[in-house]
Amino acid sequence: MLAHAGVGMRYGTDDAVIVELLLRRSYPHLREMFAEFQTVKQHPIEDSIRLDFRGGLRDGLLALGKSKKNIVPIMFLPEYFWG
Repeated sequence: MLAHAGVGMRYGTDDAVIVELLLRRSYPHLREMFAEFQTVKQHPIEDSIRLDFRGGLRDGLLALGKSKKNIVPIMFLPEYFWG
């Protein structure tokens, strides 16, 4: 599904699909998806998010990804409060 959203691709991404994936998928599913992404792309998904997004959306997606990857509720991430 990430490939269809264009994450890590050269010509843009489907922001809504990526946000939906990070919000609706289970922790185990996302961990497996992140691992597969890293295997296929040879870099973590965070690198692609940093390249494909800007500003607050990028920061929010990175926080969501970190929360889901590490099984930490987003409200406990320092970046959530302190940027």
